[in-house]
Amino acid sequence: MVELRKLRVGLDTDNQGALLATLHLRLVLVERILAAQSQDPLICTLRVEVANGDRTDCSVRNDGALMVGNRLYVPNDEAFKKGDS
Repeated sequence: MVELRKLRVGLDTDNQGALLATLHLRLVLVERILAAQSQDPLICTLRVEVANGDRTDCSVRNDGALMVGNRLYVPNDEAFKKGDS
């Protein structure tokens, strides 16, 4: 069970005592995009505009990711696009 907790597997029991496990997976690429978004000044500005209601063509997910429609907004950074970051 210790190994499962290290992997961030949620463990719980139901009313009858059965053990339930939940595992939330996130793609490495999505994690990298989120990290790059947080460092990009334009994206930070866009997030503020979305929060203020000044921009309706974008949205911000619960995890803070800036979205355009149903797509992640990927920073315009050549090093990121090449996989150097």
